[in-house]
Amino acid sequence: MSFEATLRAIIREEVAAVVADLKADLAAVKSAAKATGKKVAAAVESVAPAATPAAAAAPAPAAAPAAEPPAPPTYPAFDVLKKAVLALAGINRQAAVDTLAKFKVANAAELKPEQYQEAIDALEEKKAVIDAAAAQASLV
Repeated sequence: MSFEATLRAIIREEVAAVVADLKADLAAVKSAAKATGKKVAAAVESVAPAATPAAAAAPAPAAAPAAEPPAPPTYPAFDVLKKAVLALAGINRQAAVDTLAKFKVANAAELKPEQYQEAIDALEEKKAVIDAAAAQASLV
């Protein structure tokens, strides 16, 4: 049996196992939903005799979802910043130093994570300006 055929057989077995697990999970979710539905129906029936006919016909307002705390902000990885600095420094080291100086730091390691994206944008913008100037000069 070739390597590819063996690999296909292994993949088929793995996919079949995952599908079987998903089917079992789906069946469990359906049965839980069915049981929950019966409990809700029983609860509604126990409350319904006390309610007036107009109130029983009106749908119950949905419970307000619990307020989730806001997700913490995400910042680009330092490696992305480092690549932007190196890309600009490879073309013009002084431009990279000057761009970082606008953030009142001597090197990228001194930047706060909140400043990474702004610094990346500034570095990429400066690189684009230099690239555009070089392209313009090559046309002359």
